[in-house]
Amino acid sequence: MKTRKLIAPVLVLLIFAGSFQVFAQNGNRDGNRDGNRDGRNYRNADRLACLDLTAEQDEQAKAIFTGIMDKTTPINAEVKVKQAELDKLMIADSPNEKAIYAKVDEISQLRTEVQKLRIEGKLKVRTILDDEQKAKFDANQVRGKKGNKGKGQRSSRGQRAECKR
Repeated sequence: MKTRKLIAPVLVLLIFAGSFQVFAQNGNRDGNRDGNRDGRNYRNADRLACLDLTAEQDEQAKAIFTGIMDKTTPINAEVKVKQAELDKLMIADSPNEKAIYAKVDEISQLRTEVQKLRIEGKLKVRTILDDEQKAKFDANQVRGKKGNKGKGQRSSRGQRAECKR
């Protein structure tokens, strides 16, 4: 009888504690941040905020990144579809190794295309910057790759980029 009285509150407490963990992992994905389209391009805006862009440069940079996003969004959606197809191939009763490797190659090719488009955007943005802005932009690009990630730390997704001057 005593154990039944203890099980219910403990179970409720565990469920309650687990729900906090789920909400904590959601991060800052709440849509429109810094006026960016659907909040999807906030990291670029954070990095560009460090550069003290003129109004004209800001508009040009936004147009460049919006154009790149318009190109990469459908490719990223296709990657997700291909990934689901790969998962289906992997869990088949008798997996077809050739089909699995072919699907991996398709996914890799699409991801390479996205990476090239992102680099294209960064190179286009560099063309509208003056020398001082280019130096800051380049320093922030390198810093974004290295990051300050230690053991157990996640990427800076959802956090504002720091300006390296």
